[in-house]
Order: sequence, then structure tokens, then C-alpha cells
Amino acid sequence: MSPRYFSHVLIVVMAATIATASGIATAGVARGSSKRPWQFEPFAIRSFSQAPDYLSKPALPFTTVRKQEPERAATIGLQQEPQGPTTYEVRSGDSVTSIAQRFGITPETIVSANALDDADSLAVGDKLTILPVSGVLHVVRAGDTVESIARQYQVDADIIIESEYNNLSEPYILSVDQKIVVPGGKMPEVQRPRPTARGERPAETQPSPPPQNSQPASASPEPVRGGGRFVWPTTGLITQGFSGYHPGIDIAPPYGSPIYASDAGVVISVEYLSYGYGWNLVIDHGDGYTSRYSHVSKFLVGQGQKVSRGQLVALTGNTGLSTGPHLDFRLYQNGVAENPLKYLP
Repeated sequence: MSPRYFSHVLIVVMAATIATASGIATAGVARGSSKRPWQFEPFAIRSFSQAPDYLSKPALPFTTVRKQEPERAATIGLQQEPQGPTTYEVRSGDSVTSIAQRFGITPETIVSANALDDADSLAVGDKLTILPVSGVLHVVRAGDTVESIARQYQVDADIIIESEYNNLSEPYILSVDQKIVVPGGKMPEVQRPRPTARGERPAETQPSPPPQNSQPASASPEPVRGGGRFVWPTTGLITQGFSGYHPGIDIAPPYGSPIYASDAGVVISVEYLSYGYGWNLVIDHGDGYTSRYSHVSKFLVGQGQKVSRGQLVALTGNTGLSTGPHLDFRLYQNGVAENPLKYLP
């Protein structure tokens, strides 16, 4: 037989094999369904679970898109909704300065947004409004406009309009009690009452004797008038500096650390102040200078007693509105608060 004969036979055998296999598959599918063969959906739109003759189910080529977490979205550059003012609960050891640093805004922003008269008005558990940027939070009153708010806080009106935190659109009509973030805004200067000097007692105080465990020290032979040279009243980390909203410095040694008279003088006040400072001691140094020591836990001198420079007068504490043990030290000249760091060695 010629090679051509064998090639024809081989082709016939292969064709017969393919036809037989196709018939078996079609019969199997027909037996597994009540539908007739021409009633089946196209294979491309049928589920693989409907094809019992397949031994395995290949993976389907689809992609699942998950919702991005805010932090993750930020890292991959996705645009996020701007976050407006948030609330923060004051914790032990907090100060206006430390909270401001934590959120990347100025201390003045926290003071203005929460109408704090003084940074020492903080107490553990207080809820503070935290702005997303440094500036001012303004609550709209009747008659307010974008332009009047801008003038009040010394910024351009476009800054308020273009701020992503305000969602303003033309014609920029404001509603009463609406909260407006003023980026870069400055609070107007407020005339503050002059501190009490030379033994005058503020009307807000609640006079109270020193704690029972306090024992006045013996009177000092030093003269009442100080020399105008001041020493550190205690040692420790300065947790809050001098500013318009906090006209003194906070020094935070451990609880019960010694407090010394910063200069010679006479003790003119030993009392509890109800408006935030707790147990409070004031020394008159003469020549218009007075020094004040607040949040103490124990007095070691009494009112009217003469003290010398560097004499132990009290112990540090956590009394009044205080988020942790520290000394609030303030220095006044003729009733005007001075930065103690300008006078301390």
C-alpha cells in the first residue's frame, strides 16, 4: 500500500474519534438538564457550577475593590473629604501648648476656639474644640457677613470663602449659629483686668486657711524690700511658656517638690482661688514687684511673714484646675505681668 493510503486512513480515524467524543459530551449535558440542547445559554454566560462534566472550576478573572481607610488613602494620594473641627478630651499632664503641638496648630487657636480666659482653666476631662488649622472658630450671629467676619479677625474675605472647611457658595449667605473656620484669623485684643497687688483680694476668691498640715516657718531677718534679683522658684521642665493667654510659666517638677521665694519680700496672700489656680501664694518684693505661686499642695509660710530670697515657702501640687503637678509662676511689675524668663538667671 502506498503512503498516501495510510495518510487517508489516519485522517478518517481521527475524525471519527472527535465525532464520538463530541457526542458523548452532548449527551451528558442533555441528561443533566430538562432543557433541550438548543435551549442552553451560551457557555460564556453560564456559571461553571452548572457544568457537572468539568473536573475543576477555573478561577474567575475579577477584581474586588475595597473601601480605602483614611490613613491608607492619604498614603496613596487619594483625595479625602476635609475634616472640620473635632473634639478632644483633656488628659492628665496636658497643657494648651502640648495639645496645640499634638495637633499642629497654635495655642492661641485652642484658646480662642474654646473661649478660655486663661490656659490654667483646663481640667482633666474637659472637652476642647480643635480646629483643623490655626485660626479662629466664629459662630455666626445675626447681621454677620463674610466681609464683616473677615474684618473682625484681620483676614481677607477670600480666605474664608475658599476654605474647604466652610462649604460656602455664592451668594455666601450665612445662617445664625453657623460655625465658620477663619484660617489665620487673630482674636481682637481684649482689655484684661490688672492683677491684684499689695495684698488686695479679688472679689472672686474664696478665702480659706492653709491646709492643716502646713506649718508657718520662722520669720526671716531679711528686709521686706527685695533687691530686684530673682532666682528660680523650683526646678523642672517648663511645660507652658509666657504668652498673652498665659502670662506666666508652668514648671513641672514631681509632686511635693520645694518652692522657693524668688526674691526677698513679705507674704501678702495665702489662700485658695476658686477660679482655677488652687492654693495660691503671693509675695510683695517692693518697688512694685510681686510674684505669685499657684497650684501648691502645702504652705510653709503664713500671710504677713517676711521671707528671704531662696527661702522654702511651699510645696508643688495639683490643686485647682490643673492637669498634673506643676507650679504656675508669675511675676508682676506695678500690676503688669512680666515674662519671668527675662528676670531669672
